[in-house]
Amino acid sequence: MRLKMSGYGDAGRHGGPNGDLYVMIQVQPHETFEREGDDVYLKIPITFVEASLGTKKEIPTPYKETITLSIPEGSQNASVIKVPGKGFSNVHGGSKGNLLAQIFVETPVSLSSKQRELLEQFGKLSTPENHPKKQGFFEKIRVFFSKS
Repeated sequence: MRLKMSGYGDAGRHGGPNGDLYVMIQVQPHETFEREGDDVYLKIPITFVEASLGTKKEIPTPYKETITLSIPEGSQNASVIKVPGKGFSNVHGGSKGNLLAQIFVETPVSLSSKQRELLEQFGKLSTPENHPKKQGFFEKIRVFFSKS
């Protein structure tokens, strides 16, 4: 970003007015937050169980405070929850941007035999209504190939 400050540069030639001062601003990336305008993005890892049943998470804001984020039941991977007014203040005054919490469902690794057994039982109990996007995807593929 380049900021121009008119009249704050070096003195002009032959007694002319001062020139302009250009200040180059570079914001270093943050390890937790990403900024886009006045909005702030935050990636929240949650478990499969938390995504399925819903949960509440304490999350940080850019103002070094924490808030409680309610993650609804059935949240999908990469879904975004908007928290109004918890982003950065607009440089022209007035409003604040939003905090946009993006959900990332983490698949469990290194399962114990009991965990594996329970997941297999869960898989057998699952119905197409539990996975509407999966069903819609395979239906589109089936229709695509049947038109040939």
